[in-house]
Amino acid sequence: MAQHKAPTAVTIAPLEEKSGLASFVHRYWKLGALVAVVVAGGLLYRQHARTAEAEQQASTWSKLTQASCSTLTMSHPVSTTP
Repeated sequence: MAQHKAPTAVTIAPLEEKSGLASFVHRYWKLGALVAVVVAGGLLYRQHARTAEAEQQASTWSKLTQASCSTLTMSHPVSTTP
């Protein structure tokens, strides 16, 4: 007589196999998520650096225009009395 497996040793086969895309995604989803986080971080850093550079340049221009305006008003006073 044949020996049967115990009920706890029986495994059930999947009803269908995964497609090629499903197995690819299952295998590489962590790598894809890591690449997405790195790309997003790089984009955020570039945007922050550009904004900081633009603010610094605007600050430099405002200092220059304030200095030139104060120099012009000191060297050429405008008389307000007739």
